Amino acid sequence: MGATFTISLIGPLCMRAPDGTDITPRGTKAQGLIALLAEHDARRRSRRWIEARLWSDRAPAQASGSLRQTLIEIRRAFGDHHDLLGSDRLAVWLDPARVTVDLDDAPGSGQREILEGLDVRDPEFEDWLRLLRQRQQTVAPSAPRAVAPEREIRLTCVTSDSLVGPDALIGRIIADQVGRNIGERVSSQQVAPNQPIPDADEPPVADIEIKCDVSREAGGGVVFLQITHCRDRRVLFSGLRRPEPGGDLLAEDFVSTLAHEAALRTLTQLPQAVGLGVAQAAATGFCNLALRKLWTFDAAKVDEAELLMRKAFETDGNGVYLAWIAFIRMARVIERNQRPDPGFLEDVDGLMRHALELAPHNGMARALIALTRTLLFNDLETGVRMASDALRLNSGNLFARQALAVAGVTQGDTPQAHQLSSFCRMAVGADQGWHLWELYHAVVCIADHRFDEATIAAQRAVAQCPDFVAPRRLLVALHAARGNFSAAETQLAALARLEPGFSLDAYLRDDRYPVDTLRRANLLRHAASILTG
Repeated sequence: MGATFTISLIGPLCMRAPDGTDITPRGTKAQGLIALLAEHDARRRSRRWIEARLWSDRAPAQASGSLRQTLIEIRRAFGDHHDLLGSDRLAVWLDPARVTVDLDDAPGSGQREILEGLDVRDPEFEDWLRLLRQRQQTVAPSAPRAVAPEREIRLTCVTSDSLVGPDALIGRIIADQVGRNIGERVSSQQVAPNQPIPDADEPPVADIEIKCDVSREAGGGVVFLQITHCRDRRVLFSGLRRPEPGGDLLAEDFVSTLAHEAALRTLTQLPQAVGLGVAQAAATGFCNLALRKLWTFDAAKVDEAELLMRKAFETDGNGVYLAWIAFIRMARVIERNQRPDPGFLEDVDGLMRHALELAPHNGMARALIALTRTLLFNDLETGVRMASDALRLNSGNLFARQALAVAGVTQGDTPQAHQLSSFCRMAVGADQGWHLWELYHAVVCIADHRFDEATIAAQRAVAQCPDFVAPRRLLVALHAARGNFSAAETQLAALARLEPGFSLDAYLRDDRYPVDTLRRANLLRHAASILTG
């Protein structure tokens, strides 16, 4: 065994030779690459994985060239020890027998920040680093805890003391809806409003206050919603909203849109506000990162999304995270056109059953299971029942409404499905995954023979997420039906690039290829014209 090289990840990155010489490369990308290798147990990463973390904004050929130049830079910094870094056409590694990393000996160290001052300026690297720091803080025995870790996040819903009568009631109803939406995503409980605290050292009764004030006097009414962290009064969400002229402050579309936006924006900031020493807050952080990966629909990132969601479950134990994992697996099968074997389906079924055992009254878990049952298992009866249960638990659950819309398409109730999907598409607002809702809406519109509307929705989904395969499948037939064969062929070329083994013959003739909605609408015959056009 050769002499030992040391890599420090706690504090600024530093790499030293056995004689103490600092051999840390100077470039930030080179330092980032060292960190990516050092953090892995085997000190090894695939080239594609590294390129996706350090050059996520570049085309594959450019990213590969940048990686080669960075490897040269690192070997130059290593000098006579250049053989410590190995690479081939698939992977890059450090010799694990000759390297020690301080993180291995101090997995719970919270004294200094990991990789202090390292600014790689790539969003994917930043996500990786944020996750690493979060994981270390979560397991750190000395990590500061804002509140006791073994409990749920506490929410309180209030209005101003000056509000009385119907205005006060409307405010409480809207605040409660926001609380329900948050409560479905993170382990939490609603508690009575905070009372004055005689001892300033004692924590507030609640962690998060959801305050909704209402005035119905001018212009049909106005709602002011503010969500704050009770300890330091940090504002997590603040918004003034008015319904459409003549609209009702308690109209489902108005309340659902506001509650959806407020809940998502609050959950994004919750881990930092409550503190990563609280398991529920840390799990929310893992979930937030997982969904950011999932909504890209990039194959490698979707795989990472499942790992992150599993980490969320290991951190908190909330069954909703198992329901998300089942949903992710369903999305992977459909997006990649995989053929799930019985073992895979049995595993997904087990995840959903376990989710319901752990979170029997969680509407989000039931809605996600409804979509998975419908789309992966073609189990419409269970899908409809689970979605209906989810809506009874929370009438503002958009996933439950969409699950009913998707099931309605298969059952033939397309007008009702279109109404439900249109509601979700409008209410989802600026959700990071809104292109998924556009896809769902396109499918529903095709089933209801609204082909122009379906084309617009599918195009919006592709524009937002270019790696999203499913809407491109729809656009091939939709463009061909209009006689726009050039646009259809553009989508075919994209499918050939994004989907391994794709062929037009399978698209048209393989009953297992996931375009059932196009088949039922008799649209594939238009796509067949591409072969003779």
